[in-house]
Amino acid sequence: MAAKRINSLIFLFLFLLSFIAVIVSAEPGPVEDAYWKKREADAQNVAEQSVEPHPEQVTEELNTNVGQLVSEQDKHH
Repeated sequence: MAAKRINSLIFLFLFLLSFIAVIVSAEPGPVEDAYWKKREADAQNVAEQSVEPHPEQVTEELNTNVGQLVSEQDKHH
């Protein structure tokens, strides 16, 4: 029984060691790195353009629209 457990641990160790070796050797090349750098820059630009400098106005507009919708629903019922 102890030998079976030792064999399982050795198998697990070797599996993890080989998994780590694959991950370490899978570094992106210069082409992939440039691609992901561009994607990062694009995502950063979209995020910066999406920021609302006055979030209170957005909240107020949402509350007004919801209030109008609820008022219209009440009129129909």
